[in-house]
Amino acid sequence: MLTLLQPTWLLASTGIIVPIVIHLWHPKRGKTLKVGSLAFLQQSSKQQSTSLKITNWLLLLIRCLLILLLALLLAKPQWQSTPKANTQKAWLVIDANQPLKTYYACKPVIDSFLANNYELHLLQKGFQKFTLADTNQLANDTIQAQNYWLLYQQLLSTNASGYVFTDRLVQHFVGTATPINNRFKWISYSGKNATHTWLIQAYTTYQDSLVVNIGNSTPAGTIISSKTVPYKNGVQAEMLLQGQQLSLTAKPSATISIDTATLVMAIYAKEYAVDASYVKAALVAIKTFTKRKMQIVVTNNVANLPKQMDWLFWLSDSPVNTTIKAHNMLAYQAGKATEQTTWLSHTDIGIAKAISNYTDLPIWKDGWGNYLLTVNEQQPNVYKLYTHFNPSWNELVWHQQFSSLLAELLYKQPMIDSEDRREIDANIVKPSKENNATLHKTPTTITDISQWIWLLAFALLLVERWLSFTTKNTNAH
Repeated sequence: MLTLLQPTWLLASTGIIVPIVIHLWHPKRGKTLKVGSLAFLQQSSKQQSTSLKITNWLLLLIRCLLILLLALLLAKPQWQSTPKANTQKAWLVIDANQPLKTYYACKPVIDSFLANNYELHLLQKGFQKFTLADTNQLANDTIQAQNYWLLYQQLLSTNASGYVFTDRLVQHFVGTATPINNRFKWISYSGKNATHTWLIQAYTTYQDSLVVNIGNSTPAGTIISSKTVPYKNGVQAEMLLQGQQLSLTAKPSATISIDTATLVMAIYAKEYAVDASYVKAALVAIKTFTKRKMQIVVTNNVANLPKQMDWLFWLSDSPVNTTIKAHNMLAYQAGKATEQTTWLSHTDIGIAKAISNYTDLPIWKDGWGNYLLTVNEQQPNVYKLYTHFNPSWNELVWHQQFSSLLAELLYKQPMIDSEDRREIDANIVKPSKENNATLHKTPTTITDISQWIWLLAFALLLVERWLSFTTKNTNAH
């Protein structure tokens, strides 16, 4: 379909009146009569006659077309084409991790779509086609956890349309959200009252008792609580204690081992003895609060470091000796300190100095987004500190949160996906109003055809010049 960006320029097409008038007002020379003698003729002026008759229709038509093409070019013509409608079947894309669970959770809706000839596909790379008969085998397969946002983005890059069916577990929605489009509507289901309780960690204290960390996850959130129980065989509240194994009475098959070891904390401070005193005080506070058996060693000599260390705090500008081994390590980073006035992100702890050439993944940031503490992606037990545990660098060591921030590093327990029951808000996977406005519009292709009209106009101009030249020669003869 032809469209015009500036249709008012079509008024210039009225210029075709000019060639029409010229062709109508066509002068004709008087005829010359040959006679035998000039004696019978009187001297008179040459006469011409005029006629309102159009004598060269083709030339007039070409000149009118040239004016019309010029007006069309000024109106900026474009050709709008609509691709052929997609005749492929609509898709029902189901979570590949748990196709059977997803099917039964949304069975009435999925069955109604299947009755209307929809195709079943898996929400995974390639979007494999399958049938309900395949789900029994798929349920036994171990499929790696998928990132729904990334897969949905890939799904929109296909020519298909339909519906996506998944759960709402937070663990499946990683990174930046992809805007939802009605070309693939998203239907999510909730675990509703799904609650999961599990044992995270159990360790003996120096007071002949057990401290047990218990996780409780629901769609609304996850809470980790701590409980202290006497250390003896038998049933204790929600826990079943048998020797060195601890389990929940509701799930006796899910057991964890009791940690009876003493944590060894080493602080190496060759240049920064004052910093070491602050770290030691924080560790003592953590030991008192958690009642965890802990040995704290402070030294300025590498040879005096314990052979087995759970944590090593390397408070020195010199690089860590490669022969030193520790389960976890936090090391000062060397570099030029920059004076600044900011704070530790999400706290009111002031930051006065920091080193800016940071690397790896951030754990702590300042108010400007600069990294203060990072962890190595390949070695998640190696931490790099770009400030110091010293009042001249920050207010951290004097702040009441110092011990708790350090404890988060010492006892950080990663959330296991199989335990996590948190869910996103259902509205997150609904189309936005902006996307709804363009939902079922058929995409069109717009092509600028000005160059073709220019070529046609040039060809007609050549023909017009040739015809005009030919007509003049004919009249002259």
